[in-house]
Amino acid sequence: MVVHFADGTKLALKFPRQAGDDPIINAADLRNALESDKIVAEVDGNLIIIPFHNVNYISLSPAPPELPKGIIRNAKL
Repeated sequence: MVVHFADGTKLALKFPRQAGDDPIINAADLRNALESDKIVAEVDGNLIIIPFHNVNYISLSPAPPELPKGIIRNAKL
């Protein structure tokens, strides 16, 4: 995941898959994360909190296999 901040800087986070095996629960968890006002991650024993008002966009690669309704799939840049 790469977080692109409003000031032009970015922060890359690498982490293992976080979801379980139930696609419905995974899609609901992703929807809840998208509706949040911040990203929270534990990194090397420290808690990192990133308020969305400082973020231009987030790139997540690879995309989760389970996505909520309303997300455009297979787009190209």
